[in-house]
Amino acid sequence: HSRILAAVLGLALFLAACGDATTRKKMQGMPTAYGNINQIAVLCDAALWESPVGDTLRYYFEAPYLLLPQPEPLYDLVHFTPQDLVEKPVRREMKLYLVLADLADTSSPTTRLVLPDLGPETLRSIREGNGYRTSIGKDKWALGQLLFYLMGFGEELLIENIRTDFATIAQRIEQEQLPRIEATAYQGGEETRLVNEIRDQLGIQLRVPRGFKKAILDLEEPFMWIRKDNPEVNINILIHKTPYTEASQLTKEGLKAIQNRLGRKYISTTFANTYMRINDEDLPLFVEPTKINGYYALEARGVWDIVNDYMGGPFISYLIHDPNRNELAFLCGFVHAPGEEKRNLMQQLEFVLRTVRF
Repeated sequence: HSRILAAVLGLALFLAACGDATTRKKMQGMPTAYGNINQIAVLCDAALWESPVGDTLRYYFEAPYLLLPQPEPLYDLVHFTPQDLVEKPVRREMKLYLVLADLADTSSPTTRLVLPDLGPETLRSIREGNGYRTSIGKDKWALGQLLFYLMGFGEELLIENIRTDFATIAQRIEQEQLPRIEATAYQGGEETRLVNEIRDQLGIQLRVPRGFKKAILDLEEPFMWIRKDNPEVNINILIHKTPYTEASQLTKEGLKAIQNRLGRKYISTTFANTYMRINDEDLPLFVEPTKINGYYALEARGVWDIVNDYMGGPFISYLIHDPNRNELAFLCGFVHAPGEEKRNLMQQLEFVLRTVRF
């Protein structure tokens, strides 16, 4: 194949040229890539995986997902060598690959695998530049496949490459995974009755996945609590609006005050004197500005617990400025799933909350 080099998000992007009939025919016979959300196959030599390069890769890609009571990694890494792919060709069909190649080691099986894709001109430009590069490939062995080539002349430069480009790679993976996260969150469709009620009663458009039920509606507040229960997992969304009268409301302290007030007023267990609160004593509360569908907002991530009871879990909250009515919309998604993994659930909740419109 001819390879076209193009800049995408500051990365060089390998694209197989698909104009000719031979390439089209090859792609028609390709299998469809498979793999779980957040699962990445790392392709590199065994020695490189066990070296400081592998340590650096794991430090970034297996860093804790923010923020869960029990740590879970950002990504689930599985390591393959080129020989592993030969022995079990089905391993070549995974959706996400990180390919680590030390270009200074010409005897490396991974480097030998990468060099034909690079070509002499690209190799020369890497050597004459800063000595490392990240490139993206698509559909190398299967349709719907995304490959990140992290290359450098020597281990030190490979480590520098990982440090420099991790954030951009993570952003690109997030873009790639959003349609799959959406499909998982809405696999049963939308709960149209609740969507309409939230719009009519609170003036908020939110794509509520099927299976959610209304737990509380208080029009005086105004406030709505919707929840989706199954034996292992309890998923909740709180929705509230309040007039925006002063800048101090749209702050970390303002968001925390709203969430704690609503938790104390509406959410308790069967025991007396119980209520929900943000627990920022055991784990920090992370708050940062963001944009949601063009609206200025604060995003908060942390853990909640029930005072005077043994319940808790992660949450993600948004405090969003509605410029049309000069109001603040507060949305909080939280889960109670003892003993269950929560990272993917929180990603789905984040997607749902970010569908908010006014």
